[in-house]
Amino acid sequence: MSEAISVKPERAELSAEERYYLASQWQLMWQKFRHHKLAIIGGSVLVVLYLAAIFADFLAPYPKDIRFQKILLSSTHARSSL
Repeated sequence: MSEAISVKPERAELSAEERYYLASQWQLMWQKFRHHKLAIIGGSVLVVLYLAAIFADFLAPYPKDIRFQKILLSSTHARSSL
């Protein structure tokens, strides 16, 4: 019996142009995203904001049920709410 022949070539054997044409949409999108510096910065900011939202109870300096009546009734707060 003859050995099974692989129809799909290995990644190392492919040229850059062939890898480009064989890449999936997600791979093409990820390549473009990685080379765009502003997209990396924006993605990093989004990750930080989402993590802060997830861990907001842990990060908050006060419990959520505490109210500061003196601050709520101060004159500067009353003027800004008009």
